Amino acid sequence: MKSIYILIGSFISLIILTGCSTKGYSNYTWDKENMLKNPGFEIIKNNKIAYWESEGVVRSTDPRANSGKYYLMSSTNKEKAITSQVIDVNAYQENIDKGNVIASFGGFQSGWKKQKDYGYSVLVFYDDKPSKISHTSTQPFYSNHWWTKRANVVAVPEETRFIKYGFMGIRKEGTNNDAYLDDAFLYLGQKKVNIKNDEATLKSKEKVKEESYFDEALDFLSEKISLKNK
Repeated sequence: MKSIYILIGSFISLIILTGCSTKGYSNYTWDKENMLKNPGFEIIKNNKIAYWESEGVVRSTDPRANSGKYYLMSSTNKEKAITSQVIDVNAYQENIDKGNVIASFGGFQSGWKKQKDYGYSVLVFYDDKPSKISHTSTQPFYSNHWWTKRANVVAVPEETRFIKYGFMGIRKEGTNNDAYLDDAFLYLGQKKVNIKNDEATLKSKEKVKEESYFDEALDFLSEKISLKNK
C-alpha cells in the first residue's frame, strides 16, 4: 500500500493507493459490471436511497464523498444499522453449481474525524428457496476521516441463486452512527473455460480468509430476504 499526501491550500489530503481487489486471479474472467445498483448512493427517490434497504441517510460533506456528491451515513440515531441490497445471480447458475464463480466485494469506508464508529461489508448467499447457505465479510474498520478501500474475495457457494450485500455500521461514540460507505461494489469472476479444474482453483496464497462473525450482525444474517424490485 502506498500513501500520497497532497497539499491543497491549507488542507492536506491523503490518497491511499491500493491494488485492484481482483489482482492475482488470472484464471478468472471478471465481469466489468458492478452487480450493485446505485453503489455510490447518488440516486434518491421519495427521500429514500434508491435500490437499497437502509436505515441510513446520504451525506455530502465532512468529509467529501469519495466520488460523486453523496455517500452513505449508516444512521442518525441507531447504534447498529444495516444497509443492504439483494442481487439475483440466476444467470450464473451453471458456473456457480460447478464451483467456478468467485466474488470480489467491499467499498470505500470513512468516518467522522477521529471518532471510532466502524463498519464492514457482508455477503450472505441464498439458494432458490431462498434459504441461507453461508456468509462472509470484510474486517471491521474505522477511518480517521480518510476514504479507504476495503475488500474481500471469496468463492460463491454452489447452488447460490441470490446474494445479499450489506454494510453494517456500528456506533461507538456520539449520537450519529458515523460509519460511512461510498462506491460499494460486488463483482463476479468466472473460471476461464480453457483452464483445467485443477489449475483454476484459488491458490492458497490468493485465498482471503473468511472473517469470524460478529454478534451485531446476527439479526441481519438470519432474516428472510425480500425479492421485490426496488
